[in-house]
Formats: sequence, C-alpha cells, structure tokens
Amino acid sequence: QELSLPLGDDIMCLMASCSIASFGLEEQVVASLDVPAADATQAIMLQSLERPELGVTLLLLQPGGSELIGGDASWKQSLPPLMRLHRRVAPQSPSQQMPRPPTGQSLRARSPTGQSL
Repeated sequence: QELSLPLGDDIMCLMASCSIASFGLEEQVVASLDVPAADATQAIMLQSLERPELGVTLLLLQPGGSELIGGDASWKQSLPPLMRLHRRVAPQSPSQQMPRPPTGQSLRARSPTGQSL
C-alpha cells in the first residue's frame, strides 16, 4: 500500500489529537511528517493507535500552513482532495488581549528592583 511518505530518518513522528466536532470524533493519533518539499508543501499521515479500524488519513499542508488537503489511504496528491481544511484564528475575548499603552506613551522594561532597562 503506497502511503506517499518515504521511509527513512527524515520522517518525524509526534503524538497529536484530531478533533472533528461534526463527527463527534476526538482521537489521539500519531502524526508522521515528511520534510517540506521544494514547493514548501508538507506531507502528513495521521493514524489512530486506539482505533486502527479508522485507517490512515493522508494530508498535504499547503505553503504558509493556512490550508490542509487530503483524504483516506487511497488518496494521492494528483487527485482532487476528499477534504479541504482552512485555518481560522478564533477571535480573542477582551480578557485574552494584551493591554496596549495609551497613545503617545511607550513601554519600558524594568528589572525586578524597578530600575529601567
């Protein structure tokens, strides 16, 4: 079975989680990442160790990291993607935003003793 990832020392494996709310899915997975290609895309394979019957998911991270396309184990990069995901940054609540100095003032770093740095 061709998984589009070469074997070798260049593949990095990490533990990750995969959440798909519309399917009620929250899985711990192993993510195998290839080194970025010349066009800055990066091949990724996800596999659940807890539920191997889910199979593998093959993904291609687009340059800049804002889009992820892919499909199941039969998907190839030359085919239209079976899934397309776009990164969205959630808006921050006011309590999560960094305070800004009042207009016309600048921030100065101070040491623990109160001296300007």
